[in-house]
Amino acid sequence: MSFLASNVWASDITIKKGNTASFTYKVVTPPTTTPVSLILVKEFLRISAGDTSQDNVLNLLIKSATDFAEMFTKRDFINRTWETFRNCFEPQFQLRRSPLDTVNSVEYLLNGSFVPVSASIFSNTLETDYSFVFRLLDQDWPTDKDDLPQSIKIEFVSGFGAADTQVPGKLRTALLQHITSLYENRGDCPCDSVNSVPGSALAVYKQFRINDISIVPRVF
Repeated sequence: MSFLASNVWASDITIKKGNTASFTYKVVTPPTTTPVSLILVKEFLRISAGDTSQDNVLNLLIKSATDFAEMFTKRDFINRTWETFRNCFEPQFQLRRSPLDTVNSVEYLLNGSFVPVSASIFSNTLETDYSFVFRLLDQDWPTDKDDLPQSIKIEFVSGFGAADTQVPGKLRTALLQHITSLYENRGDCPCDSVNSVPGSALAVYKQFRINDISIVPRVF
């Protein structure tokens, strides 16, 4: 669902950005590819495509660089499906995975089983940082929910896209530079250290990084 659809916004709802509350997030469907392929990395490193002797190392470096970049930028590069849980219904829920692609469902616990909330009750924003699922004007969340922790489940997809080509080119180039540095200096520095990232790649990561301190309240 998109906020661009013909839905009515609840103008009295304050979207509270910068919420530091911590909630459970579980990957339901992991990415099906990587932001840069093994073939592309080999081309960048000038390694013959037919030379498979270093494939295991290169795949590990791709994963290490991607994991670091995603943690640093606080973004998912390739689409994945998440489940997140909440204890009670609120006017809006912040989804702290970015960028949001789609909200698949909102479910709540009723007599011990999860049942779906009607899609006519809620919609979602599409932000450059963290998006929100919100209750529409003149709609109400269900009132018969079980009074238990994690009794609300939201399933959503986040990422720039399902294919590597949908990841911004600057990020892909930065990953290639990062992987090259890890390859040429393997064993010299930890993969999870900023010191392992070339300055040009780090500058790109910083451009895409979500800085929570800059997220301000928004009212619709």
